[in-house]
Amino acid sequence: MPRGRPGAVHRPGDRRLPLGLRPRLSQRPAMYAPPNARVQLMSARDELAAKGITLPSPPKPGGAYEAVRIMGGIAYVAIQFPILNGEWVWRGRLGQEISTEDGYQAARLCALNVLAQLDRLPGLDRIAGLNRIEAHMLTAPGWNDFARVVDGASHLFLEALGDVGCHSRALYGVERLPGNATIALTTTATLRFGDGDRGA
Repeated sequence: MPRGRPGAVHRPGDRRLPLGLRPRLSQRPAMYAPPNARVQLMSARDELAAKGITLPSPPKPGGAYEAVRIMGGIAYVAIQFPILNGEWVWRGRLGQEISTEDGYQAARLCALNVLAQLDRLPGLDRIAGLNRIEAHMLTAPGWNDFARVVDGASHLFLEALGDVGCHSRALYGVERLPGNATIALTTTATLRFGDGDRGA
């Protein structure tokens, strides 16, 4: 019979260990929680704060459209510009008024605005994964550092969301953008089960 507390009886077929062979609380795995204990999981916003990432106020739509439209379990985020709390930050052409490194920061700000929109609707905790981003850049003739600039957005998504932030992407150089913005970003994301079709 297994050794345990004197007088303890270990019945055949009883899968519980005798008291003397059970691990003490200090020996149990770190994930062990006593009965009735409340386990609090960090929200996506809390995780961002822990990484030093602060979301700006989501920009309001500039026309008769919704900032986020949800259809068939996909969230379609309307085009986002390098706007910080209502103020346009980067305007002008890459390779002319705007350097490549400033373009990187502009793309990062666009990505932050994407996350701010998704945080508002449907909520970052509802995102199963990003799908694709499309970047439109106001460029000067001969400038060709497209990938470096859009890495500003890609790096932000991966930093903020981890594997959920993985995505494909497309890059375009354009002659004009609204507000003379340096870059504009559109994004789609797949939602976890339970979200219906809606928009806001």
